[in-house]
Amino acid sequence: MIRLLQDRFLGVYSPSPGTIYPRLARLEEEGLVTHEVVDGKKVFSITDKGRDELNSRLDELADLEQEITDSVRDIAREVKEDVRETVKSLREELTAMARDVKRNSREQQGPPISGG
Repeated sequence: MIRLLQDRFLGVYSPSPGTIYPRLARLEEEGLVTHEVVDGKKVFSITDKGRDELNSRLDELADLEQEITDSVRDIAREVKEDVRETVKSLREELTAMARDVKRNSREQQGPPISGG
């Protein structure tokens, strides 16, 4: 579930087990999910009561989905702008370094020798 949420948020947010497991325990107490242990891992399943709850709150879920999508889009836009600025700055630094190397190379060679 943690990986699914991390993927859903495009890696921008990754919930901790301390966030997820208490919520799953509460949902289980409310009869909205159940779990079984498979190969030493808890596998959660939604109950009929949980499905009814989801169906009754589809509008809220759609609004939440839109908020998440907008938020992730805004964060991605900010990251893209940051990367663009970083690349621009790096390009400027590399250009300046290349000029310095070229200038230093000319200075080390000294003035051209004229023959006669």
